[in-house]
Amino acid sequence: RSQSKATGLARRCAELQQSLDQANRCEREAVAELCRLRASSAVQEAAAEELRVNLQGARDEAMALRARSAVLREALASGLPPAGLAGDAGELRDQLDVAVRKAADAEALAQSREVALKTTTQELESLRRDRQRFADVEARATALERYNADLLSENSCL
Repeated sequence: RSQSKATGLARRCAELQQSLDQANRCEREAVAELCRLRASSAVQEAAAEELRVNLQGARDEAMALRARSAVLREALASGLPPAGLAGDAGELRDQLDVAVRKAADAEALAQSREVALKTTTQELESLRRDRQRFADVEARATALERYNADLLSENSCL
């Protein structure tokens, strides 16, 4: 009876050792993936910050161009060129058209950068969730290692 109990415990110990080996493999893979995710996360955060800065610059440029086009419209409406601008109404209209096109282009650029920023932010959040999941897997693997070590120490005397 003791022999069968010892055999059963030895079998259980072997199963637990296999489980531990598998958990160790999973842990190594999870740690490697976590390192890749951390590196990717840092790159994504830098890209997101660059997009934020570019977006703000594009918005500022669009605002300046809107203000310039408003001044040009006002000048055209009053018939007087604004201070620092000389020329006829045709030139002012050309300048207004150019300013309006630049403002539209800057606005389109700002919108495209905002879309890119949203996409990058979503990817970053996905990476953060994956990193948390791998941290949980790592914690479970550590708990299994402790459990297996406890079982080995308890069963070593049998």
